[in-house]
Amino acid sequence: MLITLINLQITANGNAYANLGNFPTSSWVVIARFICCIVLHMALGDELAQGLNCMKYAINHPYRFANWRLACFCGFLQCSSVMFNESINILAILYSTDVMSVVMNFLALVVISDFDDFFYSGLRNESWKDFLTGETYTELLMITRTTSYRAKEESELHRITETAIQTKNPTLYAQLKESGEIPDFIYQNFWTRKIINQLFFIGYRILRLIYVSVWFYFLPFTILFGSYYVPYWLQVYNENKMAEE
Repeated sequence: MLITLINLQITANGNAYANLGNFPTSSWVVIARFICCIVLHMALGDELAQGLNCMKYAINHPYRFANWRLACFCGFLQCSSVMFNESINILAILYSTDVMSVVMNFLALVVISDFDDFFYSGLRNESWKDFLTGETYTELLMITRTTSYRAKEESELHRITETAIQTKNPTLYAQLKESGEIPDFIYQNFWTRKIINQLFFIGYRILRLIYVSVWFYFLPFTILFGSYYVPYWLQVYNENKMAEE
């Protein structure tokens, strides 16, 4: 929410476009922008990867959820919020015209990005925290299904046991096993999924492809490109607009 307000403040401010239209006053400004962008990128990288893992877990283990679509959507919301936060951080850094402003805007956005961790650490004696961090449910939260072709062989080594469900709720385990919801082996074939699960899986793979091929490696370097291209593009745009008038 606060990130959205910052975005609205930047875009609503008439000076924002003026600042974005100015080339960096010195190389130190560009260096400060690049360092801040890399640090935030590294700080948020684990949260983005965690969101992708949550999506993968929900899609590959629908029988462990009352509503696996909602669980997958929660992982998607985490990924999208991290991407949105980092994008606004790049915009705020480009908006800053001196080293001090770059660092101050960066520190403010880092604190805002960690608000969820502050709320979580502030909770005390909550039973659901044991579900997330306790050792009791470690096996239940483990990813046991995979799309890797190395696990395609149907052998005893690749057989799924699901002892956590069987131990805690034998009746539910028997029902899921009888209905075929719990598979026999760890390999997950795309064509054996239900149609809605296939669509969610395709969306997950597209998002992961963007993450591993572009976002993870190249996003910090957009600040170097943007420091010079954005002012150039805005100046050309304004010149063309004035010429039309």
